[in-house]
Amino acid sequence: MSIPQPPRHFRQPPRHFPRRPRHSPHRPRYMPPPEEGVPRPPRYLPQPPERLHKVVEVHAAVDYRAMPRVYLETSFVSYLTAAPRASRDPIAAAHQQITIDWWSRRRADFELVVSQLVTDEIQQGNPTASEGRIEAIASLPRLQITDPAVALARTILARGLLPQRALPDALHIAVATVHQVDYLLTWNCKHIANVEVLSRIAPLCDELDLTLPIICTPEELLGVSDDQ
Repeated sequence: MSIPQPPRHFRQPPRHFPRRPRHSPHRPRYMPPPEEGVPRPPRYLPQPPERLHKVVEVHAAVDYRAMPRVYLETSFVSYLTAAPRASRDPIAAAHQQITIDWWSRRRADFELVVSQLVTDEIQQGNPTASEGRIEAIASLPRLQITDPAVALARTILARGLLPQRALPDALHIAVATVHQVDYLLTWNCKHIANVEVLSRIAPLCDELDLTLPIICTPEELLGVSDDQ
């Protein structure tokens, strides 16, 4: 007795039935054969956690920050190379000793720069003393007095933030600001390292989308001492 066969449309899928794709979208179409003796790694294996930790440790150990730049103003250079002060001027003697201490202890921690204005000012006065000042900064980079720096200095004077005779002091501040220096080191506490003056110049820099550097004396940038 023969077994009845199912109708034809049950034995074959209809024409419009979607076929299974040859390549799954979740698998690569081609994977090269493994080398001899090297087992094929499992697909989509995540990176081992210990390797991620090593990458994090390497990036944490590298310091990508550049050394902060310090602009040395003329008064700093003058104290650094001047002859020892007499005991009758204890304040100047203290300034000179602090300057020498800063030069020996902290100069390696910063990128030191000057400007052409500093070079011009230290050439004035006694020729012998001038040679010593020039030699002290001979290897330092010189920032150019650009048009934006001159414009900022003139604006400082025009708004009465400094007296007209203090154009060189305004230029020191302007050059350090335009060149985005981190610190301006000076002993000029009358027109430069002066809290009242800086409190008036800072809003002007904010208005011009500029950042005023930290202006301080060498004593304020000596760092933290380990001495108790």
